[in-house]
Amino acid sequence: MRIDDYIFQHSLNVTIYSLAIETELKLPKSKLVEIGVGSMLHDMGKIFIEPDILKKPSKLTSSEFEMIKCHP
Repeated sequence: MRIDDYIFQHSLNVTIYSLAIETELKLPKSKLVEIGVGSMLHDMGKIFIEPDILKKPSKLTSSEFEMIKCHP
């Protein structure tokens, strides 16, 4: 699976879970779009991280991990 496919699928799953939680909590429907869009875009900052770091199979260095922590 390409990293782009993984990030898309992950964001889609986060969106589905977020909307399910919103429904269970009976939040106002006016929040549906806001929560859905926010969930879909929560990893948007990953486009600025080198693919080699995102796909790294081994443990990240401390500087690589700092980069990952800044992505949101």
